[in-house]
Amino acid sequence: MARPRPGGYAKASQTVLTPAKRKWETAVAALRPQADALIRAVRAAVLYATYEMDEPSQRRVLRNYGSVYRYLPGEAVDVGDGTIKDV
Repeated sequence: MARPRPGGYAKASQTVLTPAKRKWETAVAALRPQADALIRAVRAAVLYATYEMDEPSQRRVLRNYGSVYRYLPGEAVDVGDGTIKDV
């Protein structure tokens, strides 16, 4: 096993998964399909609730829920949008 670095922290490459950590990661990975389904359901519900809004307004609301939008080169950016444009 690698010696700890000064300050007691090991490099990321020296990290050893303990049985408890491995069990935790397995449990979290098993929940991923449910989390993905919940994310899709929330997005669909927000889109349904905002169907009468224009598209920039819908995107603004969805950004509040964590959606990220990237603009293509030459595509118009929504007014007030702080999203970085892809180049």
